[in-house]
Amino acid sequence: MRTIRLRVWLPVLVFLLSSAIIAGMFIYQSTIYRQHLAEQSLQHVEQIMARLQRVLESPADINNIVDQEFSELSARPEISALALTDEQGIIIKAIHYDWIGQSIKNVYPDLSLPLFHKTLLNKQPQIHFLSDKNLIQAYYPIQQQLLPAELRPLAYGVLVLSYDMSFALKQIQYDSIINSLLFWLISIAITFFFIAILNRLITHPISYLSRLMHQFALTEQPVTARLQGKGELQQLAQAFNHLVKRLTESKNHLLQQKNLYQTLSDTNQLIVRVNDKQKLLEEACQIIVNHGGFPFVWASFCNDNTFVTAAGNNTFRQKFSDTPPSDVDLRHWLPSNQTPVIINNIQASRQDIPYLVKLDLSSETKSYACFPLCQFNQIVGQIAIYSHQPHYFTDEIVNLFQGLSQDISFALEKIKLDQLRKKNGTSIKRAGKESRGNLKLNRRRRDCYR
Repeated sequence: MRTIRLRVWLPVLVFLLSSAIIAGMFIYQSTIYRQHLAEQSLQHVEQIMARLQRVLESPADINNIVDQEFSELSARPEISALALTDEQGIIIKAIHYDWIGQSIKNVYPDLSLPLFHKTLLNKQPQIHFLSDKNLIQAYYPIQQQLLPAELRPLAYGVLVLSYDMSFALKQIQYDSIINSLLFWLISIAITFFFIAILNRLITHPISYLSRLMHQFALTEQPVTARLQGKGELQQLAQAFNHLVKRLTESKNHLLQQKNLYQTLSDTNQLIVRVNDKQKLLEEACQIIVNHGGFPFVWASFCNDNTFVTAAGNNTFRQKFSDTPPSDVDLRHWLPSNQTPVIINNIQASRQDIPYLVKLDLSSETKSYACFPLCQFNQIVGQIAIYSHQPHYFTDEIVNLFQGLSQDISFALEKIKLDQLRKKNGTSIKRAGKESRGNLKLNRRRRDCYR
């Protein structure tokens, strides 16, 4: 799946989108203004032509009025051409004085002869819009009454006007550019505002998660992503936290297994080299604390009511004494039937907890396990292990510690056999000495009788 750099493309996309919206708005607005300008200009042209038509067709002497009207219209830049012609197209009056007396088709290049002749023929005004040149052409028929001496009572002509909208359109374009620049500045400000929001809501959380991932990959220490909200990034943070939790649990489980197997290995080496049961249990408890990470371990024998040894941190050792109180009988808590006692939730357990409340460890430890120590199929002692974690003693771990207790039991049997062997060896030597002494005494007696 292809990805993009949000820090780069997200601001660009926001800016392009806002610019496209603004450009579309101004194109639409310019089109509407152009249409309105064309409609207003057309109405304005009709008003001018109708007024001139009335003035020119007036029976009174209106030469001064006509000259005044033409002079006023010549001062307006949008009136590019205004001429009064006769039926042959000869200009009678115009805003350009050099056009008078000439044919209009020679001096006015934008003249439409079909419309000119149609106006003369139908005696109806014709208005045409040249969109490519932004021109409005108006052709109005003029009917003038001649003097009584003339053979023809009426004279006809055409009033031609060219209205150029380029000036108004340029003004609209100028205003549009000014407005567009203003709105573009507003768009840039809005873009930066959205960029700040998006960076805060999207880019920064993603960078934050990326840093946590790199930190977790480098240090392998548990990290927690703290993102607020209910969006996709929050779901991603929750998935990341769940992944970190599972990986940490897997790592701790593997480390736990390694430490437990190291405990078994060191205990097996201990069995080979130690021949004293006191030292055996002391070192075994210390190995379990060091490699297993347990806060407290103690061991005892059933032939007396004293602890053989204990190991753990100083907090627990201060609450622990080598001799239990007189009202506590360790032999009462001895495992029966060689079955370990497992309490995986001390706070919620309804079982009697051996000597735990007396030591006031229930608030600091969560799980407890007691494994029997045997000699020749008879229980002779016990080893108790405490853990900070609830539900720590799973079936797998219990099986491992059962194997460890069996190894310690085997070592106790070996120590017992060595002690019996030494004792029997001493008795045999003493009996041999006594036998040799008796033989010597008997020989002397025989020698005396002889």
